[in-house]
Amino acid sequence: MNKIDIIKWHNYKIGDLFKIESAKGKNSQQLNDGNDIPYIAASKERNGFNRMVSKEGFENWISEGNCIQLIHIGDAAAGYANYIPNKFIAMSGKSSCAYNKNMTKYSGLFIAAIISKTNMHKYSFKDPWTGDKVKNTVITLPYKTNTEPDWEYMESYMKNIMQESERDIKNLQNISVLKMDIQTEKWGSFKCSKLFTARNTGNILARDVENGSGKTPYVTASGINNGVFAHIDASKYDIIKGHCILIGGKTFTVTYQADNFVSNDSHNFVIRTLENNISDLSYKYLVTVIRSYLGQKYSWNDAVTKDKFLNENIPLPAKLNGQPDWKYMENYMKNIMDDTKAKLNILKTCYLRI
Repeated sequence: MNKIDIIKWHNYKIGDLFKIESAKGKNSQQLNDGNDIPYIAASKERNGFNRMVSKEGFENWISEGNCIQLIHIGDAAAGYANYIPNKFIAMSGKSSCAYNKNMTKYSGLFIAAIISKTNMHKYSFKDPWTGDKVKNTVITLPYKTNTEPDWEYMESYMKNIMQESERDIKNLQNISVLKMDIQTEKWGSFKCSKLFTARNTGNILARDVENGSGKTPYVTASGINNGVFAHIDASKYDIIKGHCILIGGKTFTVTYQADNFVSNDSHNFVIRTLENNISDLSYKYLVTVIRSYLGQKYSWNDAVTKDKFLNENIPLPAKLNGQPDWKYMENYMKNIMDDTKAKLNILKTCYLRI
């Protein structure tokens, strides 16, 4: 695989990248409820999904999937875009379908998000996104050539995000949650040296690594893609055991790393809880707390070191005996993940069918 260039982006017109076809539906009120095909409304909510309908008698209203729905007007969503993977019905005049043979589910999700961000608050019922305004809309995408964006990069970026979400959901399914009321009477202030061990990562790696040359994550002090820049052959480097938090000393990026990895800068350091058997969800709770309470304190001019960090204090939910309430933290994050899982299930069962 080619090296991933995350710096070079380019402007492209939607009309130059995509074949644009009008949606084929005439009147949504004529549709009958059923289980055949999704009706995708001109809406930014739930990726446009309205309901499942019968296709009988409306076969000529069906649009092909693997497209980006371009919303012209409706539901305060003019200018937004949804990626639609499978065949669907949408209404003519309210939306169009953008096709490119190189697009997949993952790159489609990437571009739909870019279009929506580009057009945010630009259009309305009085000023719809139609005609040449659609074709001439300029979006900025990762660059491959002046006429082709980097489809591989967009695919890889979104695939990593989806895989991380699915991994979190799988981990949740393996957690046996105690059926009890959570009673957290107070929060306590805890010195980091009493909670964690810390050590520098130590590996100095060249930044022009070949992505895809191995299976070990190469993690940098970046907030993009959870810090994972590439997957490399790490046989000549010291592997850092996963299930820990990586902190970027110069940038103060804080990420939870589930898998074994290598890192790129001796200024980065890894922290682990002194108490064993802390779940991944509790670690993710800690990530949020550390970012929130210490993130504004350190900068390039005042980099954090492991010694500085261990001397800090952070607030955490505390049990009545004064110890951190790890179970509360785990269950709090579980509730957030369950909410995310429910939203993903809406997509899966209603129209994605993945």
